[in-house]
Amino acid sequence: LYNSKNINILNDDFFKLKLSNIKTPTTHLYDRASVIALPYDYRQRYKEKVNSIINNDTKIMVISIEYDQSKVKGPPFSVGTDEIFGIFPNHNLEIMAQEETKNLSGKFENVKVTQSVYISTN
Repeated sequence: LYNSKNINILNDDFFKLKLSNIKTPTTHLYDRASVIALPYDYRQRYKEKVNSIINNDTKIMVISIEYDQSKVKGPPFSVGTDEIFGIFPNHNLEIMAQEETKNLSGKFENVKVTQSVYISTN
């Protein structure tokens, strides 16, 4: 646990995180790669857990990718806009940026991958 005047950072297994470890309201949530690292069944658990630690005023920023999973198997997994919106049903999310990534290597070399950045506007 890292504490500063205005920030607390927890380093823990997210699914084992106890609400008692969170001493102040969760005002911001930044997800760079958690949701895309999880297979679908775990993403449902993620939805339940994340919504238990945030409130309607929590500011959210999520980065996700989308691609044809019949061509490439995750992780990282393709998580589309509808699913991102479904994970945070009490928040007004908007796509802040979206771009098709180019010149990827490895398993994504010949696959169209779109990266999206979502932010809450409530």
